[in-house]
Amino acid sequence: PAPPGPPPLSRSPESYEPMAALPLEIGTQAEVEAAWATIEREGRILQQFANAPSDIRTMAWRRYYQMLYKDSWYDMRGSAEIIAGRLEAHNVMRSEWPSEILAWLQEFGYNRSGGISDVEPSWVCIVNESGDCDSLALIYMAILDHLGIDSVLMISEVHAHALVGVDTEGPGARFPFLQVPWLVAELTVDVPIGMIAAEQSDPADWLGFDLGFHPE
Repeated sequence: PAPPGPPPLSRSPESYEPMAALPLEIGTQAEVEAAWATIEREGRILQQFANAPSDIRTMAWRRYYQMLYKDSWYDMRGSAEIIAGRLEAHNVMRSEWPSEILAWLQEFGYNRSGGISDVEPSWVCIVNESGDCDSLALIYMAILDHLGIDSVLMISEVHAHALVGVDTEGPGARFPFLQVPWLVAELTVDVPIGMIAAEQSDPADWLGFDLGFHPE
């Protein structure tokens, strides 16, 4: 999906200092290749449902993102620990963690892999500091989950875009799903959490997916 909205706004260095120069490392070559294989396999499976009825297509989307999120969840365990340590060291209030992590990911460049799916493995995005809306959304959700913060994926075929809904306090647009008013997080445009383009603000344009993953 193409990035929406206006060009990124400037951000003062002080606003993202706690997340600057994080010592994050990529996985092994075998792990990255396995992640790519999963993405390509699931992309091919999803393509088979392109012309399916809406309810079937929604189920296919759910499966697709659940499979990719599982890899992101495992990949981001170490990164989440480093991020938590950095935020604590800078005395960032826990209620502000979603905003700080979002601002860090918004600094990433926008990139589409050009494969069957534009999603890239989380480690690849982290090291290259780039990714598309889907890739960055899965990274954001995985990190938040490791930090004990609930979130849901928001997908829109109308807008060809992905957002994240976060269970956190603060002003701004909210997405009602599973009886929770999720605060909207835009990953590809440099705006505060809770802000969304006016043309994308109708909740009816979005599907919500709870990707909560719990390892056995």
